[in-house]
Amino acid sequence: MAQTTTTRIADLLVDVHKPDSGSSRATVMFSHGAWVGGWVWEDFAPYMADLGYDCYVPTLRGRYDSKQVEDVGSISIYDLVEDAVDVARSVDANVVIGESLGGLIAQKAAETLGLKALVLMNSAPPFMVPLDFKVMRSQIKYMGDLLFNKPNKPSKKDYSELILNNVGEPEASQFYDRICPESGRALKEASLGKIKVDPRKITCPVLSVIGHKDAILPLKAHRKVARLLGADVIEYPGMSHHTFSEEGWEKVAAEVDTWLSQKLAVAPIPPPS
Repeated sequence: MAQTTTTRIADLLVDVHKPDSGSSRATVMFSHGAWVGGWVWEDFAPYMADLGYDCYVPTLRGRYDSKQVEDVGSISIYDLVEDAVDVARSVDANVVIGESLGGLIAQKAAETLGLKALVLMNSAPPFMVPLDFKVMRSQIKYMGDLLFNKPNKPSKKDYSELILNNVGEPEASQFYDRICPESGRALKEASLGKIKVDPRKITCPVLSVIGHKDAILPLKAHRKVARLLGADVIEYPGMSHHTFSEEGWEKVAAEVDTWLSQKLAVAPIPPPS
């Protein structure tokens, strides 16, 4: 089993999962998405550690007991990128895995980190995505949070329909009970496509993991991100936004490991029983 500890880097709370063997095939930093912290990787990261990776999972600023800020609503994505880069450089991470908004953060971080591999899971894109009617209708009530840089926390109904649409009860309620307010400014920057990514600066191999049932971001946007970055693609028709935690995530982790093993030229380790 993975050895798990918690530390602080740049005043950020960081969960550390290391192989029980003590030897590492690569050092991976995980980048979480909106409304959550590092806990969202609590199954996936230890699993990857059992496969031989040193895993570092920061909780970015303004969340839970991590680096405190005066105004959560005014945090910029660039602030969160700074956090990710600080942690990655501190631990010499050569792989970054990012989900949702954390995927956009990971893309920006990868421009400067000189990674060996980048994995994106239903990543937020570096461009504006036209919202379908269902998403627009559920999100319009939150426009004030985004426009005026206020903390944003969606209702359980909206969050369940857009993020946890492929998760049953009581798991969905338990997940929702753990989420935290997100920066309205960061959500606005992502929604309006304000955070641009230069594909020429991302020189490492990229893998895009896509769940077809993602209700908050359309399939065509995920595929466009993959084309923009020249990424390899693995698609899961039966999965949604949280391919890293919903039922079947172990298969996702195993396939990410297989891809990393090929790109990093390191021998795979059989999945834990």
